[in-house]
Amino acid sequence: MYNKALEYYQKSLAIREELLGKLHSATAESYNNIGAVYKDMKHQAKALKYYQKAISIQKKVLPEKHPSLATAYNNLGLLYQALDKPSKALEYLHSALDIREKVLGGEHFLTAISYSSLSYIYQSAHKYSKSYHYAQLAFNNFLLNREKVFTVLDAKQKEKYLKSTAKYISSLLSSAYRYIYQLNRQSNTKEIRKILHSTTNAWLNYKGSIFDSENTIAMLYASTKDKKLKAKIDDLVSSKRYLAKLYQSLPKPKEIDSWKKSIKEIQEKINRLTKQIASKATIFKEQQGLKNISYQDITSHLEKDELYIDYAKAGEYYYLFSLDHRENISFTRIDKKSTKKINTLVKSFREDITAIINDTNITDKKLKTLTVSSKEKLSQLYDLIIKKPLGNIIKDKRSLIISPDGALRLLPFETLYDKENNQYFIQKKEIRYIPSGKELVRLYRYSKEKKSKDKNSTVIFANPNFNTKIASLSKEEIAITPNTNRSGIIKSLFRMRFAPLPGTKAEAKAIKATLIEDTVSEYQESRATESTLMKIKEPHILHIATHGFFINDATIPNPMLKSGIALAGANKSAIRGKSDGIVTALKLSGLDLGGTDLVVLSACQTGVVDINSTDSVSGLSKAFIQAGAKDIVMSLWSVDDEATKELMTSFYQEMKGKEKSYAEALKSAKLKMIEDGRHPFYWGAFVVSGL
Repeated sequence: MYNKALEYYQKSLAIREELLGKLHSATAESYNNIGAVYKDMKHQAKALKYYQKAISIQKKVLPEKHPSLATAYNNLGLLYQALDKPSKALEYLHSALDIREKVLGGEHFLTAISYSSLSYIYQSAHKYSKSYHYAQLAFNNFLLNREKVFTVLDAKQKEKYLKSTAKYISSLLSSAYRYIYQLNRQSNTKEIRKILHSTTNAWLNYKGSIFDSENTIAMLYASTKDKKLKAKIDDLVSSKRYLAKLYQSLPKPKEIDSWKKSIKEIQEKINRLTKQIASKATIFKEQQGLKNISYQDITSHLEKDELYIDYAKAGEYYYLFSLDHRENISFTRIDKKSTKKINTLVKSFREDITAIINDTNITDKKLKTLTVSSKEKLSQLYDLIIKKPLGNIIKDKRSLIISPDGALRLLPFETLYDKENNQYFIQKKEIRYIPSGKELVRLYRYSKEKKSKDKNSTVIFANPNFNTKIASLSKEEIAITPNTNRSGIIKSLFRMRFAPLPGTKAEAKAIKATLIEDTVSEYQESRATESTLMKIKEPHILHIATHGFFINDATIPNPMLKSGIALAGANKSAIRGKSDGIVTALKLSGLDLGGTDLVVLSACQTGVVDINSTDSVSGLSKAFIQAGAKDIVMSLWSVDDEATKELMTSFYQEMKGKEKSYAEALKSAKLKMIEDGRHPFYWGAFVVSGL
């Protein structure tokens, strides 16, 4: 609403000129503000007039090296760039940087803005060496400040902070890609290696920072002998679980104010405890060598036939890094048009999946048509995200460790289709996933530290009675309707009703028969309760076969409340405004799975993540990783009951008595279903995250 903005800025200017005079710093600020509005309106000549007026005043009333003068110089420099006058733009931007470096220092966030502005100008002028230099300075400044900022922010504030500073990683990747392209033409291999190393390290230390920050607290708890610190972390975990319970409760109308007050108080307590623990966690990360990692921390653990592939969605592009055991690095950018196409194809493929889910009586003819349609989309995706950017790099690699980003977090790479060889990608490669490079390094270093007390212990939750002990509702309960303006989690959860899953009973039976040598604890129907699950401690394998859910609702205050699983009594809880049985990721993060090797989430949408989130991992996956689990099998869409039973039974059969990794076992189970000509809907949803 530019005209309204101008109206009020003009009133502000008039008052300041009358009361403070024309030569005052506040008056200059008004001129700057008006200039900024005209710049946004593309009225460059008017913007220039007001910016120059502001600088004229500030030069007369402020010291020569005042930070406000630097801001004015920076504004004017960017305007000259818009006017296609790069030399004038650089003159003013360097003047701004000179002041900020001398007065504020190289670590100040305003100095980072100057670095970023200069990188942008030099990139526009095709001076990629200087562009990369300033982009690197800006990013290093951001990285340093991120560590400080994270110690005083809660999860939602961290998300906002990362979105507001996303330009730093985007600028770095863009300038690095262009600079390497230029160096390639000059055959300057030494400088190329240097840029590849520093850019790869930058991305590895950027991705998944919220997850990394939260996960460090869980690691700190497992390692520390400080009883007071342990007590604080215990308090933090129990407070988060209580907050989840509050958000899932439906208060009576007369209790709404006290309910809101309780939520506010517990959230403040969580924020306070998080901040108190954060400084200890930062020191711990430094001691463990996890504050900043390098590409060598990954390559040193890779086998000869393994390849680590990391996708980066930054700005309007996808970038791709790959690493092998010999420290060979590839770094490429997928062009803007192809990036848009990738997102469209992923969405379209998932629409095919949704069509199958929604058609309860789907015909063979329609299924065949959808299979042809999906293969075409998956073939195009294969060309765009695997074949073209990686080419021969993956030719001799048997196993791929993939860290996806953007819309690719909703795509199982196993389903990609190589039209030329008439094969799904899973038929060619073994695939597993990891949220970020840092998480992979953490798993490499700590996966062998703690083992389950009983390496043959398996716990199975299946076939929950969602309506257990449900009785007729009282008049008072009927009168309580979820139409009051409350949090999104309540409105969404109270719309849920969970249908029986008889296939999970057969699934549990088949798995149990496979694990005849194991100690199997089984909880079904009314015994498959939330309270029982939360008491489970460190089984070797935890298998949960039930409904999962993901609520893509921006009003939900905590991302860990968006996803969860349903256990016994979930329907009763949803109707009566209770939380028992509806187990959100926030609750599950309080589990004790420090020695658990594998968690299998045989449920719907357990790996789904909000693609607009800066976090790189789904809420449920995050919860079980933070609880201590090493590997997780999860799903990327609503799965078919019978097909899942078949896949899971085969998965456990492939593991038993065979020297196979979880990824190998899952691959073998999927191949059997592919041989039967099944659409990827039936076998593609489940993926393995971890080592």
